[in-house]
Amino acid sequence: MDRVNAERGTAINGRCYVHAAAWATINAMVLRDTYRAGAIEPDARIYTQLDANYNVTALIGYKAGTGTWGVVQRYVYTPYGVPTVLNANRGARSNIRDPSHRVAGPTMNGWGYCGREDPITGLYDFRHRDYSPTLGNWIEQDPAGYINGGNTYQFVMGQPAEAVDKNGTVAAPSASRGNFFHRWGQVILEGGAYGATGGAATVCVMSGPEDLPGIGLGAATGGVIGGAGGAVGYPIVRGIEWLWGQL
Repeated sequence: MDRVNAERGTAINGRCYVHAAAWATINAMVLRDTYRAGAIEPDARIYTQLDANYNVTALIGYKAGTGTWGVVQRYVYTPYGVPTVLNANRGARSNIRDPSHRVAGPTMNGWGYCGREDPITGLYDFRHRDYSPTLGNWIEQDPAGYINGGNTYQFVMGQPAEAVDKNGTVAAPSASRGNFFHRWGQVILEGGAYGATGGAATVCVMSGPEDLPGIGLGAATGGVIGGAGGAVGYPIVRGIEWLWGQL
């Protein structure tokens, strides 16, 4: 079930935000509903379009003038999250949102860069701490300590286009760079395939091609060893890459 966030209202009167349920997409806002006297106003519902970093790039709402649904507002961001608000036709509405009311008009969106925003302060609320797009830094130190390096105020290790921090504690590769765990799984499968081939070939050379049980056992053993090697080796290599980037 999707997560429902009613922090800006109640299910009686106010607005409720629905986000994707999985942790991998925890900041992915799906829609916003407006309640009046406990009932959803169907024509007031707003859907969102997101990019790979869960930035809200467009709002889809009901257009009373035409009686149709469509894009009513668009957003573009600098790498560090300073927004520009556009109309549906990509014409600039304002260069930066007013801190007291981040997007003017009835389509005001309280969620933006990386799926997070506080429309009152202009900061992005990442649950454990706040981020300033103007400064390009966190406002508070990392509650997880030095897990992302010596600068505990630095935003996603200075790589906002390639990393995300869903909870304000630990930076991780973003979906725009490719899912780390998906790639890890690919490496395990590739290592297993190479290991199985090597194991089968070794038994075939040593015992002869007629030793089918031995070849099967060799392939299975090689596959396990190759897959385990890939599982261990890939994170180590990525860790070395990250450390090298900090030098």
